[in-house]
Amino acid sequence: MPVPPINIVISGIDKFSRNFGAASKSITRFGKSAERVGRSMTMGLTVPLAIMGASTLKTAADFETSMNRVQNLTKATEAQMSQMSRTARELGATTQFTASEAAGAMGFLGMAGFEANKIIGAMPGTLQLAAAAQMDLAQAADIASNIMTPFNMKAEEMVRVSDVLTETFQSTNTSMEQLAEAMVYVAPIASSAGVAFEETSAAIGLLGNAGIQASMAGTTLRKAISSIIKPTSEAKKVFQKLNIPKNQLIDAEGNVRSLATVIEALEKSGASTADIMAIFGQRAGPGMAALLTQGSKALKDMTEQVEDSSGAAKKAADVNMKGLNGQLKKLRSAFEELQLAIADSGLLEWATRFVGKLTVMVRKLSQLNPTILKMATIFGMVLAAIGPILIIVGKIAIAIGAIGPVVAKLGVAFGAIKVAVIAVASAIGVLGALIIAAVGIWAYNIYQIKQGWSEVVSVFTDWNHALETAKIMIADIGYSLGRLVLPKFLEKKFGLDQESVEGRRYEKRMANRDKILADMRSRDSKVSATMSFDNVPRGARIIERKGVDDINMQYGMNFAGGL
Repeated sequence: MPVPPINIVISGIDKFSRNFGAASKSITRFGKSAERVGRSMTMGLTVPLAIMGASTLKTAADFETSMNRVQNLTKATEAQMSQMSRTARELGATTQFTASEAAGAMGFLGMAGFEANKIIGAMPGTLQLAAAAQMDLAQAADIASNIMTPFNMKAEEMVRVSDVLTETFQSTNTSMEQLAEAMVYVAPIASSAGVAFEETSAAIGLLGNAGIQASMAGTTLRKAISSIIKPTSEAKKVFQKLNIPKNQLIDAEGNVRSLATVIEALEKSGASTADIMAIFGQRAGPGMAALLTQGSKALKDMTEQVEDSSGAAKKAADVNMKGLNGQLKKLRSAFEELQLAIADSGLLEWATRFVGKLTVMVRKLSQLNPTILKMATIFGMVLAAIGPILIIVGKIAIAIGAIGPVVAKLGVAFGAIKVAVIAVASAIGVLGALIIAAVGIWAYNIYQIKQGWSEVVSVFTDWNHALETAKIMIADIGYSLGRLVLPKFLEKKFGLDQESVEGRRYEKRMANRDKILADMRSRDSKVSATMSFDNVPRGARIIERKGVDDINMQYGMNFAGGL
């Protein structure tokens, strides 16, 4: 028995709906998978690589700037700068300090008057001091150079300075920062008066034990040395009373023999606190009394201890670098060296050339004709409008995606029709009750079709409105560009004045408006002719009303449209 034609049609619709629904689900799954993969790659690969590249360029640029500063301070030649740069890079790769920090330290040594070759020689001792005191490398270089200059030390003595300072702050109640601050006040006069660097450091340490620290310790010793070299009349009388001759404290060249010698002479003479205050005054008297209480032997022993402190800074630095934190500091330095190596491979040079060309281009752009700049601004506004347009496109895509489930519902409805048709055909001649039941099933399926078709109409209504909105937006952009460029072009080429151009433009806009309304009425008429459901003409009227409103807004008119 041949298959009835209606069965073939309904079977085809049923199969189409199932395939369409399956395809819609597959596309949805693909979209979600692609989104997940894209998000994972962006967060796990793209963003880290971008951050790494930016960090590498910044690190290389900062190092380059620091070395340029060193060159300005030292007036070094290109060969000397190349050598200093290699030294900074080597120190950064092998110590806890980065190459950039080494370059900063070189800058402070250059400010202190160190020449290029002297800076290279002073860097190892500077690094040891910074590591031993756990301070910034540039700060350590600043402290050391401020001490070495007044004591007239050579760059090669940087290790000696580091060892003495390290031994002092590790053996007394003073810190590296307090010791450095005291040296700022006392170093110039101590050096000129012949007091050794080691004894000066030891005396500052003993004053720290008595609670006299930092600037107070420095000013105490400065005033004390000044009082010994050039005593007041009252101090001279006290020295005579204590039977302390001048040559016992000062040598033939006018230098102080040593601070320990002064303390020892006061000890043996039995000087009282009043005598100390009379000799050294209110500023230095309390500090010298504290040194006298500790005794000359304590000062001599401390001086000998710092004199024998060779290797103290390196030993302290090695101890401080033990453990995880020390290794993390080394890792940080090694990573910066990796970044500098990557930059030296050509990345920094390329970035420099690119920025240079970009700068030239920007300068040329600023010199362009104002009309061109205005056009570029409008073009930027057009680009800015792409975002809203893409939103409309997204809505269209969502509407297309919504068709799948609707078509699937239609398939189910047509499947039910098939059952109803077969039931009616096979029920001919059967009891009237069965006929009535078939008619009920038919009516129910017609109702389901109507509901599904309403959803289709709703989807296409939204789609159509989105397209109309996009059309009006594009027309608006074109209209704005035309108002800017077209009048001048027509006037120049064809001699048309602004009034003629505006009149023709108005006629064209009216024609476009009439065409849009005619197209919308035509579409509504077709929908009304092919669909008998009540909501279809109503949806078309809504579309037309929205279109009329948009056109009124676009053309500045008050057009009363309608079916």
